[in-house]
Amino acid sequence: MSKEKIVDPINNRKYLRTNVRIPVEFTIVRLTDELLGIDWEQGETCNVSEGGFCLETCKLGESTIQYLKKEVAQLDIRVELPGSDQKIKVFGKIMWHKELESEGCFMLGIHFLSIVKPDLKQIIKFARRNK
Repeated sequence: MSKEKIVDPINNRKYLRTNVRIPVEFTIVRLTDELLGIDWEQGETCNVSEGGFCLETCKLGESTIQYLKKEVAQLDIRVELPGSDQKIKVFGKIMWHKELESEGCFMLGIHFLSIVKPDLKQIIKFARRNK
């Protein structure tokens, strides 16, 4: 069995994180018809790495909040890099979530499941340039 190299031993992470705010839109991937009423939500990244990002949002609909509290979900995400007119498509899995003190505000730890390599490079380049 191969062991992944840990780049950030303090936080036990494979990739270094860069603190940067990038606007995103996201919705829960619907695997069944039970997710009626869940729309596209808005938020922004807190930090970004090659493996995922931390997302903060205070604009969640009540249906999304109720779903997050009971399930680990996959998200369809659109990253909106400032200065670009195209949105980058990402599919990710919520690895953890934390409800913040402000009502309806959450932090979500997202692991990338699917992202085109040039798009990932574009996000990382933007993050490093704007940290």
